[in-house]
Amino acid sequence: MSYDLHFDCGPLENAHQISGGTYASGGTTEPWLNITYNYASHFNEVLGEGGIRTLYGKPASEVAAICIDAVSCMSGGPSDSYWDATEGNARTALLRLHDLAKLCPPDAILNGD
Repeated sequence: MSYDLHFDCGPLENAHQISGGTYASGGTTEPWLNITYNYASHFNEVLGEGGIRTLYGKPASEVAAICIDAVSCMSGGPSDSYWDATEGNARTALLRLHDLAKLCPPDAILNGD
């Protein structure tokens, strides 16, 4: 299982290489990121009981700010395996979501699942 996240702004002007559980070889202009459900417990700890789903329906500017606040409460870097349910991997996923949000118009809404 995974979270399939996307902003409702349509294609981005430039391709990005932001990746998660899946990725587009050569990049994509889609404002989309897939994150494994393996990190759910870490998201619940820093984002509340709803975890990453608490970000759904929020504008990109708010998603970016919340992600930065959340990662400030987390430690560690990514492990050698993306699939490991580590705090460092969850932190990295939120940083990638932050980066994607910053590529989108500030009022683009995050949708997911």
